[in-house]
Amino acid sequence: MEKQGIHTSQSDNTNLHQEEHYVDENLRSIQTIAGGGPPKIADLKAMPLMVRMFGYVIIAIIVLMGLTAVAVSFM
Repeated sequence: MEKQGIHTSQSDNTNLHQEEHYVDENLRSIQTIAGGGPPKIADLKAMPLMVRMFGYVIIAIIVLMGLTAVAVSFM
């Protein structure tokens, strides 16, 4: 029998997991492996020269853009 008052496109609000932050314990190790573990800070000194130079150029561009924005805002 169909429930009265429910349209076919509306959900009946039945959740598979009642907890808001549900973590399946069987999948926790797979999620850690797939995610690569917790985020780590990049150590530029341990990287090859070309990667370090690229990183330093990106950081310099970001700093110059910030300084340019500050200088333009005062003009």
